[in-house]
Amino acid sequence: MHPCSALPLLIAVAWAAPNKRPADVGQLDEIARELDQNELLEKPFVRFTNVAESGKVVAGHQLQLSCEAIGIPPPAISWTLNGAPIVQGLHDNDRNLVEKVQNMGLTTIQNGVTISRLSLPCIDEKHEGVFACVADNGFTQIVSKAVVEVSQGVEPARCDKAKKDESAAQIYMWTDGRFEQTGAAAQLYCRAKGSPTPVISWLDVEHNPITADQTFEPLPNGDLLIKSAGWDQIGVYTCIAKNAHGEDKAEIFFYPTEKEDVAAKVS
Repeated sequence: MHPCSALPLLIAVAWAAPNKRPADVGQLDEIARELDQNELLEKPFVRFTNVAESGKVVAGHQLQLSCEAIGIPPPAISWTLNGAPIVQGLHDNDRNLVEKVQNMGLTTIQNGVTISRLSLPCIDEKHEGVFACVADNGFTQIVSKAVVEVSQGVEPARCDKAKKDESAAQIYMWTDGRFEQTGAAAQLYCRAKGSPTPVISWLDVEHNPITADQTFEPLPNGDLLIKSAGWDQIGVYTCIAKNAHGEDKAEIFFYPTEKEDVAAKVS
């Protein structure tokens, strides 16, 4: 069996065991790179377009950091504190593997901007140190660091409210902008956390609810698959994460382009 033919099965295994890396799931990156080497129109790269800044925060207050990266293929973004991974959701490290399956045999652009937000509702001394934003697109991993100092000043009432707010649905990683060649599939990121686990839904460019059909497929990890990019799909899509405690939204711009437009879009 050619390794690429096993990719759909490996993706299913990964979603069934989120944040785990059994031997079979570990093949995903290798197979994805093999696909990309045969199909990408442009050389892979990844770079930061916005990074978190170092600073001081009073204990008991909220810490919010954000990070943005552009890449080919689109990067996934995760976080660490003093070298230890910070797990935000069940699919932190998922990249655009589903579209790669859809696009086997096609040339692709896979140019995208990803944003990640890290929100800690009530920090204390254990949150002091070096936070690292890690952007990884399967070819290259880059890291940007921010040093956070925590000063005294815990307010129990503030912490109680902050911890309650943490249960509300929150989108922590999403696609900000995405370019793909007409006729190819494109996967738009939308990952959310909360308790209970948020339900993710999508609105199309005309603000109509999206359901699985010949054009779109909402994916188990929250992402949206555009099955075949065309001019009818150009515009801003809305991802909505909702649970009993709240709702969060993110807007994603999608642009289908022709081969001759690639250089302008990438730059």
